[in-house]
Amino acid sequence: MMLVLVMSWAMVVNIAKLARDRIMMQNAADNAALSAAVFRARTMNLIGEANYLMSVTLASGAFPCLVPVPLCNIDYVGGSARNIPFPFSDVNCHGGVGEYSVEYGGVNRLRYTVNMLARFQQLLVLNYIPGTIRIAHEIGRRQEINAAGVPSGADEVVVIPGELASSIVGQISGGGAHLALAESIGNLSPEKLLGIERITKKISYYKTINLGTTIFEHYHAVIPQKWRQDDVAWYKTRDTFFQQKLVAIAVKRSASPSNAGYPWFGRMFNATSWPTMVTVAAAAIYNTGTEMFPTTDQEYTGIPEELIAPAVIETAVQLGSMYRLAQTVNMIPGVGQVLGMSITAATTAVAAIAAIALEKAINDENTPVKKYERARYCGWDAHLVPVGEASLQH
Repeated sequence: MMLVLVMSWAMVVNIAKLARDRIMMQNAADNAALSAAVFRARTMNLIGEANYLMSVTLASGAFPCLVPVPLCNIDYVGGSARNIPFPFSDVNCHGGVGEYSVEYGGVNRLRYTVNMLARFQQLLVLNYIPGTIRIAHEIGRRQEINAAGVPSGADEVVVIPGELASSIVGQISGGGAHLALAESIGNLSPEKLLGIERITKKISYYKTINLGTTIFEHYHAVIPQKWRQDDVAWYKTRDTFFQQKLVAIAVKRSASPSNAGYPWFGRMFNATSWPTMVTVAAAAIYNTGTEMFPTTDQEYTGIPEELIAPAVIETAVQLGSMYRLAQTVNMIPGVGQVLGMSITAATTAVAAIAAIALEKAINDENTPVKKYERARYCGWDAHLVPVGEASLQH
């Protein structure tokens, strides 16, 4: 009778240990998946904000075509116009009878700012994989603390893209978590894991040639000079961005220190070792506004609302100066009328180009500025989602 009671008590203890470990391990997988998704969401929010700052910086640059024209287009980026509140101006008017200068200090500062923002994004991207691994492992370990105050939860937790999970779960449960992870994602870049990529279009930067003359009053014109071209621009989403989720796989091995001594009276039950336990969970990021990133390659940056008025005013003032120059030149005997008509035609063409570019920058919904302005008050967040694979159910 006593033996039966002892065996029954041992069975109760063993079953309780199994149930407790199962609950703890599922919590480990759930919390690891959610924490990894939160880390991804925060990374995406920072990359999106850097996208916006880069685009606003580029939008502040003006193409020097007779007048500084804010085209908000990375194919034509020069120094900003003088009335745009950024330290990137290359318009340098000294007055006098005649002047000539080639300026690129402003556009160089603009380019440096863009490249620093791109470098900041690169650091965020490079930190994504090691940061996710570290967070998932720590979260899994800390699901249980033993009497000595040492974390004794999951022995290992890995977080991988959902489409890779079913192919490596067997290797993970068998003890090769990091090896399986390395083999599975070794050919995937951090950008691909995040679901983003840089646009393929290049940024073309221009110097500003300043020309000035005085005919009754002083007039100033600018001419572009191609300076350099950079490959680095903002990020866009990949086609598979919204199909991605993160799957966390938590493992507690048979030989884990917290399993020492179990199962109780195992030899009586013909059970000499404790089973390895594997649990899975999945999480994904979402944005209740919009996706924050452009979805296609394009050259237009968009323009923030606070820059629209200064851009329109500056362009109108500069174009008005060119029309006055045309009227003044038209009064010169001989070739004055022909030159005046030429200046008028060129100024009208520039005005039309500026109007089209500004309309595109304001109304295009797929520019990085517009995408971020619609999404920034919501931002990326994370939630648990169904795992979805038959072999990886909870």
